[in-house]
Order: sequence, then C-alpha cells, then structure tokens
Amino acid sequence: MSGSRLFALHEAVQKCVSEAVNGLDQIDCEVVWAPECRGDWRLPLFCSDIKSWVNLNCHVDGLVILDGKVRLLFEIDESDIRPTALFGKFLAACDSQYFIHWTKLDRPIPITNAVLFQVVSTMKLPDGTWKKDQFKRIESDIKEMLKGSECTPLDDYRLLCGTPEEFGVQESMGRVLIHAVRDLIFAGCPAMCSSAPDLRATS
Repeated sequence: MSGSRLFALHEAVQKCVSEAVNGLDQIDCEVVWAPECRGDWRLPLFCSDIKSWVNLNCHVDGLVILDGKVRLLFEIDESDIRPTALFGKFLAACDSQYFIHWTKLDRPIPITNAVLFQVVSTMKLPDGTWKKDQFKRIESDIKEMLKGSECTPLDDYRLLCGTPEEFGVQESMGRVLIHAVRDLIFAGCPAMCSSAPDLRATS
C-alpha cells in the first residue's frame, strides 16, 4: 500500500471527529490524536493511576477529554480485523482506568463512563463478504458484556466498518460517526443539550 493510503482510514476518522466537535467552543472538550491520525504523541492507557510499564495496557489512536475525564476512545484498524485482534483491543481498553501523559504533567486523567469506537477498514474485503455480519455480531456480543458491568469504565462500544471514502465527512459512515460523537458529547454535557444543532438537517 502506498504511503498516502497507509493511514487513509485514520485520517478520515480524524476529520469526522474534528467535524463533530467543530463549533463546540463553549464545551470543555479536548480531542487528542496519535501520530497515525496526525497527532504528536502516542496515547497510553493504564490500569492504575501509577504510571509504569507494568500498568501500561495499550495505546489508542484517539480520545476525547470532556470536563477533565476521558469519555470517548478511538481505535482504528486498517489491516488486522480478525476477531482475536478486535476483542483483544477491546479488553485492553476495558481494563484501563487512566490516560497519563507527560504533556498533561503526568496527571492521571480518569476514564469515566466512556465509549470505545473501533473503526475497521473494509477496503480489502470482497463484495458480499460475510465479515460485515461478523462485525455486527462482535459489536452485539461486546455490548452485551458491558451491560450492568461495574468492572470497567467503559459504558458502551461501537464497531463501525467501511472504506476511507465511506468515512468522508459528507458520506454515509462519516455522517454516522459524526452524529454518534456529537450526540455522546452532548450527553456528557446535559446543560448543552438544548443548544445542540441538528446535524441530520444538513446531511
């Protein structure tokens, strides 16, 4: 794959999330990205508020900090879309409690009532593939696991699939992602719900 296509889905997702938070300056909301999404630093998640190699669980591709808490996590997979990989990344995030980074003065930022978005590429899959049905089944299984669970800071999980083109900000999956992210941000800021613009009117 050429260099320009290597992280095409990462860049498409980054643009969608940027579109979702565009104009929300009145909300205490910060979006942070890893280098694959044109960010500056890797984003480590830890199982404890003590930063150490022992407590490091994983690195994610992006996250949203809302009112001092991590509320959205993004993991984007362009190649390894096997169930073992998808479940493995979910479990690593599921066991994580804090985002700790030197750019935040190593202050532990709690992951609270968060939603994990896993976005996977279908670019290499043939037409009519059964993989999309498998993705739906995996999403349903993970949602069921999270129901009523008090052992994880994750409240919900979304598994979205498509090509980089389908995740364009004006395209089908891009609009799905933009709506979902903006709805979740406003759900985390109830006082702002009344002023939330209706994106569906412009899609």
